[in-house]
Amino acid sequence: MNIEYQDVEENFGNLISLLNKSSISKEIDEIKDFVDYGEYGLALDTLIDIIKEENKEINNDIFQYIAKLSNLMEQNMEVITKDLIKYINFDMGAE
Repeated sequence: MNIEYQDVEENFGNLISLLNKSSISKEIDEIKDFVDYGEYGLALDTLIDIIKEENKEINNDIFQYIAKLSNLMEQNMEVITKDLIKYINFDMGAE
């Protein structure tokens, strides 16, 4: 496993900024805590669980960061895409 932690942290920072402007803003502290402690896998898994369990809509930009993080962390993107595709609202514009 060859993870570029600086890239992971930078992408999580960008993702968290987007999440703060989304319907997930109330749950962001839990994700931030995992990132702060270097628990990137738990942070990503928690975010995905929040989206699925609470039926949260995400925009394509958020999905792209999740996909990028998944690739950086060498997780199975196919499973993540399958899990999240139904929560993406392509009409939600990027800011």
